[in-house]
Amino acid sequence: MDSHDFAQTMTLTNRGIMNRDDAVVGIAPLARAWSLTAGYLSIMSALALILFFALADPYGAQLPRWMWLGPANDVLSMALAPVIAIAAVLLWRRLGGVLLGLFTVLLGLGNMVLAVVTGLMLAGAATLETQTIFAVPMIIAMFVWLVLAGLQNRKRSVFAGAETNESGHQLWLVPRLIRFVAGTRFELVKA
Repeated sequence: MDSHDFAQTMTLTNRGIMNRDDAVVGIAPLARAWSLTAGYLSIMSALALILFFALADPYGAQLPRWMWLGPANDVLSMALAPVIAIAAVLLWRRLGGVLLGLFTVLLGLGNMVLAVVTGLMLAGAATLETQTIFAVPMIIAMFVWLVLAGLQNRKRSVFAGAETNESGHQLWLVPRLIRFVAGTRFELVKA
């Protein structure tokens, strides 16, 4: 695509000749990649946290051999913050919606603030209690974002396909996001 074609495409998009879905189709591979990255980092971070509490016994014996798992979880969480923000923005661009957009901004900014507080905690300039003050609202914001994304998808059927139950009702966003991220189609088998 040369610069003239690009300018013409942008003009058509800005004038509303192309519909919104045509304009955001190119977002799908990016959203998939960032969502996969967020998922893998989340799994690694959660695993480090679970192993930290299971092996290091931070509130009991405090076994030094495994204490590194706590800071490892914190570093992975800090790396996860911008990835979640980017994935959320790309998915919001795909789903649309003003309220989802507002929570996407809140989620992104809140994750960045939490990452800074976590970094300060690792440097000894903040406490675990301070981190918790920021972490709890972020967990709530993440769940609200997921519900809003599911509702917006239900309204627009962006991730529509064969994901319906036996009564024909669409399933929530999670199975669709799994399919979207994996880049495959699932067919439900009727019993």
